[in-house]
Amino acid sequence: MIRHIVMWKFSEGTEREQEQFLTGLRGLFGVIPQLRRCEVNRCAGKDNYHAVLVSNFAAMRALL
Repeated sequence: MIRHIVMWKFSEGTEREQEQFLTGLRGLFGVIPQLRRCEVNRCAGKDNYHAVLVSNFAAMRALL
């Protein structure tokens, strides 16, 4: 299994776009057959990233 993690920091004043983006990421599960698991979370804390995508694939080839 390959776990792929991506984190983002968003610009201030882009809350609407952030929600659209994160909703779109959540919608990938079930659309991409190679995607075994997909988790999208907002991060808490002042100096953390704002959002994270954790996705699992069966093998590296499926990720590419």
